Amino acid sequence: MQSKTDAFFHGKIKNCVFLIHAMAQHILVVDDEIDLSETFSELLQMLGYSASYATSLETALSLMRSQIFDVVISDIHMPAGDGMRLRTLMLADECLRKTPFIYMTGKTDELPNLNEPFLVKPFSTDDVVAILEEVLPVQP
Repeated sequence: MQSKTDAFFHGKIKNCVFLIHAMAQHILVVDDEIDLSETFSELLQMLGYSASYATSLETALSLMRSQIFDVVISDIHMPAGDGMRLRTLMLADECLRKTPFIYMTGKTDELPNLNEPFLVKPFSTDDVVAILEEVLPVQP
């Protein structure tokens, strides 16, 4: 027979495991265009992800140092530090270097040789789903 204490701890463990599996993957969107950042974050939330956004490299780095993100999606061209600089800084940081990274750009004629996947603006919901399936681990 199970004691009341065993049942309490068993239930707590079960609840914690459930909560861990139920947590949405957290995505950071980095783009200097606030409307795009907000709209993209809302789309990600409708797709079942948790999403935050930053409109500058500095804000993105600050968020990444205070929260854990499962992937970062960043515009390549931004006035105060571009996506390529952000990725370089992430690779130099032991805590951030393994975070998957996706570039996004609207200027395909100036697309540098990238070692990361990228989205071309404007993109469709199907494009977003496909690239996230490519870089994110499957949730149990």
